[in-house]
Amino acid sequence: MENINRQIKDLEDQIRELQLEKYKIGLLNELRLDEEDLKGVKDLKVALTYKWSSSNIDEYAASIEGNLVITYLHKNKKIDIDVTYDSQKTYENRYDPYVTFDLNINNEENGGIILENLLENYERTEGDDWHSLMQTLNKL
Repeated sequence: MENINRQIKDLEDQIRELQLEKYKIGLLNELRLDEEDLKGVKDLKVALTYKWSSSNIDEYAASIEGNLVITYLHKNKKIDIDVTYDSQKTYENRYDPYVTFDLNINNEENGGIILENLLENYERTEGDDWHSLMQTLNKL
């Protein structure tokens, strides 16, 4: 039994690593960046958690919880981009759901081409833009 549990854990770790690689490739494709564009960028990591749920009681009810974390080194400066998007919709607010959006960027002045492309394609204050990116990566 111990051997089986260890094998399961190893496979789960492999799945997690493959998902992170999938999100990384998906982000680079979305931003239309290739290896040549990424000179000076090291250790790019893209992590995504995205949960969508609905209700059997309220046909309009939907809940979305998303978190996108992008980290990398650009010219030996660590860049962290953390995006949180939460949306709650019910019958009462179906045309205007409650949305919480937060974008945190540390070391923005050293962000390089990845951050430049992100801010060019996704408005800094527009949660729906970032939600769209999360949906795209989640569907890969």
